[in-house]
Amino acid sequence: MYIVTIKNNGIPTEIHGEKQKLSSGSVVQAINAIDSFSFSMLPSNAGFNRLFEKRTLVSVFNTNKNRYEFYGRVLYTNPSMSESGLLKTESVCESYLGFLCDSEQEYVEEQNWTVKGLLQHIVDCHNSQVEEYKHFAIGEVTIADPNDNLFVGIQRKNSWETIKEKLINKIGGELRFRVVDDVIYLDYLVAFDFLEHFLK
Repeated sequence: MYIVTIKNNGIPTEIHGEKQKLSSGSVVQAINAIDSFSFSMLPSNAGFNRLFEKRTLVSVFNTNKNRYEFYGRVLYTNPSMSESGLLKTESVCESYLGFLCDSEQEYVEEQNWTVKGLLQHIVDCHNSQVEEYKHFAIGEVTIADPNDNLFVGIQRKNSWETIKEKLINKIGGELRFRVVDDVIYLDYLVAFDFLEHFLK
C-alpha cells in the first residue's frame, strides 16, 4: 500500500491511505531527471482544496517496502469536469530536484575545480537564494574526473541546468537526492537504478 501526504506550512494532510483514496496515481523515477508524481482526486478527498502550485509539498510512502518513493512539490493542478458532471483535479508534482530550478548561478570565469568542489559551489549559490526548506547538503560523491580537475566557467543559468551542463554532461554519473532527518542530501554517484511505480 502507498500513503500519500501533502504538507502546507508544515501541516500534513493524508490524501491516500487507509481512509482517503486518490482516483489514480503514478510515480516515475528517471536517471538524471526530475522525478514526477501525477495523481487525480475527487472533491470528497481531504486535500481537494489544499493543493497550491509550487508551495504544497508531497510525499509517497511505500508501506510494503518501508521506504519513500517520492518527495516533491505540486507543480500544477487542473480542475476538470466529466460529461456526467463529476468534478476532479489532475495534479502533476516534481521531485525536490525541481528546487534547483528556483535559483540562478552567478557568473564565474573559467577555472579549475574538483568534482565535489564544483558541486559544492553550485549548491552553496543555490542555498543562498532560496527558502531554507529548499536547501541541499552535499552527500556522497563517488564519481570523479580522471584527473579530478575540471576547467569550466559558470554562466547565469539555473542551478539544475548548471549541474547537468558542467558535471553530468561532461563526466557522466548519476545525481540523486535523499532525505535524512529533514535534510536533503545530494549524492553524485557512478550508478543508480531506473524505477517506475504505480499506486495500487
